Amino acid sequence: FVHLLVQLFLLEAGHTEKLDSFNKQIVIPKILNLYNNRTLDLVNAKLWFYIARAKEILGNTHDNLLRSEMIKFLRTATLKHDNETRAMLTTLILRDFLSCGEVEVACDFVGKAEFPVSNEVSSPLEARYYFYLSKINAIQLDYSTANEYVIAAIRKAPNTTNSLGFLQQANKLHCVIDLLMGDIPELSFFHQKGMEKSLLPYYHLTNAVKLGDLNKFTSTISKFKQQLIRDGNYQLCVRLRSNVIK
Repeated sequence: FVHLLVQLFLLEAGHTEKLDSFNKQIVIPKILNLYNNRTLDLVNAKLWFYIARAKEILGNTHDNLLRSEMIKFLRTATLKHDNETRAMLTTLILRDFLSCGEVEVACDFVGKAEFPVSNEVSSPLEARYYFYLSKINAIQLDYSTANEYVIAAIRKAPNTTNSLGFLQQANKLHCVIDLLMGDIPELSFFHQKGMEKSLLPYYHLTNAVKLGDLNKFTSTISKFKQQLIRDGNYQLCVRLRSNVIK
């Protein structure tokens, strides 16, 4: 627990490199590998979150050593029935695969790693898992399944200010999937509390698709390209061109 507090302190103080070094030299080899108490299950899950978060902030997402460590600990958590750590590691590994563009590998992983049932893990972890499943299915052109998963992700996410960022991302993906399925989101969708600004590019995309205006669509994609790339939805949005023409 004290090591978790140190992680939080280093992260909030902006000492990300020290945090990464602390994780590599202390947390993984001397804490996670050493202690095997069931009372530490929830703490272990949080420790793994901040290990992965430090790597992501530093931009070291292609760390095969960390990925192999996470997969190794996922096996251990599964054997121990440590559902919270198991769920956390599953979502972190999926996020890592998707950030590296390894969609097929992520799909294979989902088929082999069974996620704990809903009453055994916290709802925020479930929401994250469903969000990644939605993204995988959307990329693989299974829009109806992707739509079911993103709706489940939005429902499972806590409706608090701390989860607003996640809800914004989930609603962006939901909007794109709706458009790819040939549906037009209602105007009220873009006026949800705290989401008007973040959903603005998607509002303009929706207008272009609704009007069938190819010039408007092209200019919108061009204007908001960097934001769509940051959201991870750019390639999905480009697919909408055929919907505009139809």
